[in-house]
Amino acid sequence: VYRTNCAPVVDGYWDTAWAFTPLVHMPGVILEPPSDWFDLSGNFRVMWDPDNMYFFFSVKDNILRTDNPDQWLNDGIGLFF
Repeated sequence: VYRTNCAPVVDGYWDTAWAFTPLVHMPGVILEPPSDWFDLSGNFRVMWDPDNMYFFFSVKDNILRTDNPDQWLNDGIGLFF
């Protein structure tokens, strides 16, 4: 994980603070029809400074799911520490 001396602006937009962080790909996950390789694919970057850890996600999903009563089955990003 990249250590930075210049924290990014936390606003959801790309800035130059992310330029040297490695890109990690998240391959598509096919959970149930109708799905294809776009379903929940994307990438992310991580960096840290002495005070914080920063994540930048870019997710592609052609079918947004929010209707399942079991929230963990709906589309989203979960971080577990």
